[in-house]
Amino acid sequence: MKENYFSHIADDESKVTHHGHNFMKEVGELASRAGLEDKQGELVQRIHMVARMHATKGIGVEAYKTATATLLSFLADALGSNLSAEAAKAYKKLLDTMIVVIDKELKVMENE
Repeated sequence: MKENYFSHIADDESKVTHHGHNFMKEVGELASRAGLEDKQGELVQRIHMVARMHATKGIGVEAYKTATATLLSFLADALGSNLSAEAAKAYKKLLDTMIVVIDKELKVMENE
């Protein structure tokens, strides 16, 4: 994954680590808005921002699918039985929704 999507920083482990921290922080920000009805607009706007920012670097929906699948696997492995079925389902729903919104936003960008 590092070589495919982070070739511009792959030689600098601190930059890869920093990006990983930012990724996890962003997922936390998205999760904090996901369950709040009055925050749905903010959630979608934030996902659009992420999609647009990464699109300028050639990052497409497949990279997000890889990253979210990796995150879900990591959460299951790292948390084990401490990750409730309800929490796992909520993260999957959030990340699946993120993929759908990003895919739509990238298609809008293609037509601009």
